[in-house]
Amino acid sequence: MKKYLIATFAFLAVVSCVKEGPAPVENPEEGKLITISATIPAEGITKVDFEETGGHAGGLKLTWKAGDKITITDASNPANTQEFTLTDGEGTVSGIFTGKALAAASSYNIVYNDFGTGFNYAEQTQATDGSMDHLKYAATLSGVDTYESFSLSEAWAGTHGGTYTTSAILRLRADIPFQIYEVQAVYIKSDAPIFAGGKEIKVNITTPAEAEESDILTVYASLPADDVAIPAGTGLVIQFQVSDNPLDKYTSYRTLPAMTLKSGKVNSIALDCNNDQNILKYANKVLDDIGTVDNPYIIGDQHQMDALHANLADGINYIKVVDDIDLDGIDWEPLNYEGTYDKGVYFDGGNHIIANLSVGTGYNYPSFFGVVNGTVKDVTFESPVIQGGSYNSGVVGGYIGTGSYDGICSGITVNNATVSITVDASVKGRNVGAFAGQIGTAGSSITDCHVSGITSVLNTTPSTATSASNAGGFVGFTDKATSITDCTVSGTVTVTMNTTKTGCSAGGFIGNVGAAASIEGCTAAANVSNPSSYYTGGFVGQVGAAVAAEFTNCAFLGGNITAGRSNNNSPVGGFIGRITAGAGVTITNCYVDDAHIDAPNSGRIGGFIGDAGYNNVVANSFVSCHVSNSTISGGINSGGFAGTYGSASKCYVESTTITANADSAGGFIAYFEDSIITNCYATATVVGGSYKNIGGFIGTCRIGKKIPSQATYCFANGTVSGSPTDNSVGAFIGGVAVVPSSVTKNIAWNSTLPFVGSVATGLDISTAITGNYCGTSGTITSQAITLGWDDTIWNLSGSVPTLK
Repeated sequence: MKKYLIATFAFLAVVSCVKEGPAPVENPEEGKLITISATIPAEGITKVDFEETGGHAGGLKLTWKAGDKITITDASNPANTQEFTLTDGEGTVSGIFTGKALAAASSYNIVYNDFGTGFNYAEQTQATDGSMDHLKYAATLSGVDTYESFSLSEAWAGTHGGTYTTSAILRLRADIPFQIYEVQAVYIKSDAPIFAGGKEIKVNITTPAEAEESDILTVYASLPADDVAIPAGTGLVIQFQVSDNPLDKYTSYRTLPAMTLKSGKVNSIALDCNNDQNILKYANKVLDDIGTVDNPYIIGDQHQMDALHANLADGINYIKVVDDIDLDGIDWEPLNYEGTYDKGVYFDGGNHIIANLSVGTGYNYPSFFGVVNGTVKDVTFESPVIQGGSYNSGVVGGYIGTGSYDGICSGITVNNATVSITVDASVKGRNVGAFAGQIGTAGSSITDCHVSGITSVLNTTPSTATSASNAGGFVGFTDKATSITDCTVSGTVTVTMNTTKTGCSAGGFIGNVGAAASIEGCTAAANVSNPSSYYTGGFVGQVGAAVAAEFTNCAFLGGNITAGRSNNNSPVGGFIGRITAGAGVTITNCYVDDAHIDAPNSGRIGGFIGDAGYNNVVANSFVSCHVSNSTISGGINSGGFAGTYGSASKCYVESTTITANADSAGGFIAYFEDSIITNCYATATVVGGSYKNIGGFIGTCRIGKKIPSQATYCFANGTVSGSPTDNSVGAFIGGVAVVPSSVTKNIAWNSTLPFVGSVATGLDISTAITGNYCGTSGTITSQAITLGWDDTIWNLSGSVPTLK
C-alpha cells in the first residue's frame, strides 16, 4: 500500500508568535523613520479538502523572507502612501518592517503582495515534485484604524473596523500509474472559470525528480484572493503531459459537487488515477459498466480518442468529450466502417474541438465515424482532411444512419475541411460532402450544423465510372426522407466534379436530393464548379424523380457557379440545377442573392432553377422566391429565374443581368412550356446579341405538352437588347414557337419593343396572347389596376407594384 508523505513546508508569511522589537511609535510624525510589526495567526492558512473523498494530512507553514515589503496607504487618499521593508524576522513567524510614517488618517489599507505585476495565473512553473518555491502569497487589510502593529487575519481586521482578504493555494496530489519523473506539465481545466477568472491552470515541471521512484505526484499553484463558488456538476479535467510533445498526455476527469475554493486556504485535489473508469493511454481497457449512459467513455486527449477503436461494442456506446482534442499525427480509422456497422454512438462533444482529423484511403466510408448510427452533437471539427477513395465520404460520416439505426446530428461545425473522392471504373457512383457523403435512413436528421471557413470538396470521377456520383458542400446525396434544418455552408466552398457520366450532380449545399427530404432554414455561400458533368446548383445540384421534397426559407447567398459541359441539356441554377420530371417538389420563401453563373456552353440555365421538369404544375411550385444582384452567362435557354419549365407564384427577379450565348433568353424564364406563372415580375437586364427569342420576361413561348402554359398578372420592366435577323426580341416575349394556352393581363414596360418579338409562320396568337399592356403610359401600377390585379397580393400604392 502506498504511503502519502505528510510534511510541513516553509513559505512566505507570518504566524501568531511575535518577536520582540522596537516599540511602535505612537502618533508618529509624518515622514519620520519608524518600525512596525506584522503577524499572522496559525489558522490563517490551513488545508481544506477539495472534495469529500479526497485530501491528505499536511499544511503550509508561512515565514517571512528577505526583501519582503508591505505597502500602507491612506484609505481615502491614495497619494498618502509608504512602503515598509523587512528589517528583522527573516525565516520566523513574525516580522519587523521599517519605513516612513504616513500622515495621520482615519483608516488605512495594508497590502503584502508577493505576486508583483503581470503574474500569469494560467501558467506557472514548479521546479520538481512537491516544490513550493514558485508559490506566491498576497494579503490585504482594508479600512483598518491603525497600521503600527497588526495581524494579517480576519479576526484582527474585524476588531479594527476593516476587512481581510488573502490569496489561496491549489494543491493536486495524484496517485498515477507511471513514475512522476515522466511528468513535464500538468493541466487542470474546468467547465467553469474558477481559476483566477479562467478555466485552466498549467503547471510546468522543469526538473523531474528522476532519482525518486514514486508514482505520487504533488503539484502546487497560486490562486488570487476571494472565495470562488463551484457549482455542482462542474467538470474537472486533469492532464499529465509525459513528453516534449504536448499531445502526449494522460487524462483524468471527474464531476465536482457544489463547493468553494477558499481564500487563505490550501484547496486540495486528490486523485487515484489507478481506479479511474476512463480509457487511458496506458490501459486501453474496458470495464463492464463503461460506455453506458450513466458512465460514458470520457475522452480528454488523442490517446483516449484513439483507444475508442479497441473498445467500442455493438449497440449504443456513450461517449463524452471533456477537452479539445488534437489528432495530429494519427491516421484516423473510422469508428464504424466495416462488418455490419452495428457500433452505435451517443457522442456528446461538449462543445469541444477535434482538430487535424486525417483519414486516408483504404477505408469504407472515410470520415470520423464511418457510419453514424445514433446521436452526435456539440462538436467542432477543425481543419480535417479526408481522402475518400472509392466510397461515400465526409468529415462526420460517410453515411448518416443505416440499418436499424438513424443518425441524429446537431450542433456540429466543420471548419476548413478538405474532402476528396476518386471513383474508378469498377465502382458504382459515390457521394461526397464536407459534412457527410450520404444520408441513409428516413428517420435521420441534421439540425444546427455548419460547414464554414475555407472548405474544399473535390470529386474527381473518370468518365469510365459505372454510375453517377454527387458532391455537395454539406451533403453529397440524401437517399431517404430525412430532415435538414437550420444548417449552413459559408466561406469559400468549392465543389468540383470531373465526369461525363449522366446524372452526376454538384451543389453548394447538397449534390443530389434523392428522397422526400425536408430542407428548412438552410443557406449556402459557395463556389460550385462542375466542369464536365450534368447538373449544377448553388444550393442543390439535382432533385431526383418522384421525389416530394420540400425547401422552405433556404437561400444561396453568393458565389461563382461554373459549368463547362457543352450540352443543351446540362442544367445550371443559382438555387437548383435540375428537378427531374415527375418530382413533387415545393419551394417556398427561398432566394438567390449575388450568384454569378458562368455556363456559356451549357443549356437550361436559371438564376433560381435551371430545369424545373415538365408536368409538375402543382408539385414543382415556386412560391415567394426571388433572385437578386446576380449575373448569368448561359447557353441555350437562359432565364433570370428559370431556364426551362417551372410553375411560379409571387416570385421575382431584380438587379440581375442575363447574357445570352445561344438562342432563347428571358428576364424571368427562357423556355416557357408546361408552366403556370402568376403574380411574378422581372426587372432584369437581358442582353441577347444576335441570338433569337430574347424577351424581357419570356424567351421562347410554347404550348404545354403535359399541362397548360399560362402567364398572368406579371410585369417586366428591365432593359432588353438584341439584333436577330428575324426580329425575335420582345418587351415581354422574345418569340412564339407554339401557341401557349394563355398569356393575359401582363405588363411590358417598354416603349421601343413590341410585347411579342416574333411569331412562327402560320400561328395565330390573337386569342391566346391577349389583354396585355405594352408601353410606358401612366405608371405600371395604374396599368395593373386597369387590368384588375389583386390588391391582396400586390401593393398598388406606389408607381411600381410590389408583392405583399
